[in-house]
Amino acid sequence: MLSRPRLLVVSLPESGAPAAQRAPVFPPRPPRAPPPELELSR
Repeated sequence: MLSRPRLLVVSLPESGAPAAQRAPVFPPRPPRAPPPELELSR
């Protein structure tokens, strides 16, 4: 969990339901692929 700080924030919606069920902010990607934030920061 410490290696996924963003997931913690995304999975804490006001309604209490998983963010994935409400509205996915980004499309699912392979676990081995680097997060888009890292690619944009480069």
